Amino acid sequence: MAATGVLPFIRGIDFSHYDFSSDSFPNAVEQMSGLRWMKLCRTNLDRVPNELSQLKNLEHLQMNRNNLTSLHGELSDLPCLRSVIARHNQ
Repeated sequence: MAATGVLPFIRGIDFSHYDFSSDSFPNAVEQMSGLRWMKLCRTNLDRVPNELSQLKNLEHLQMNRNNLTSLHGELSDLPCLRSVIARHNQ
């Protein structure tokens, strides 16, 4: 993901069905400071990506059908987070 001037203006992004088991989570997500919602469904994540802790305006997060065993750490740093949906994980 290229670093461009438009990243702070993105309001939502859907990474569903992208396999993050072999690829690292994109660092450019940290530059999406205006992000309000994110979908990470069926991405084979086994942990909450560290990059999410920088998304201070994130309100809604979906992480269904992954390999997560816990939700903590990075999510506690998100003051605007209203909903987390994490069904069908470990």
